[in-house]
Amino acid sequence: MNEAINRRPHPPLVRAMRVTKPIFAFCQGREVVSEVSRHGGLGVLGATRHTPVEISEDLK
Repeated sequence: MNEAINRRPHPPLVRAMRVTKPIFAFCQGREVVSEVSRHGGLGVLGATRHTPVEISEDLK
């Protein structure tokens, strides 16, 4: 994941703050959300259309 982040052009604010890892990610994919959270960012799982059972499975 870090390789993909480093290849993308970064906005000026990100460069000025020397951010090297994602700070915030809103995604429907649990893999992206969990990786951002593992690296200290805020991962938000978009699950408004999921049932409670599906959300429980996603969080395992």
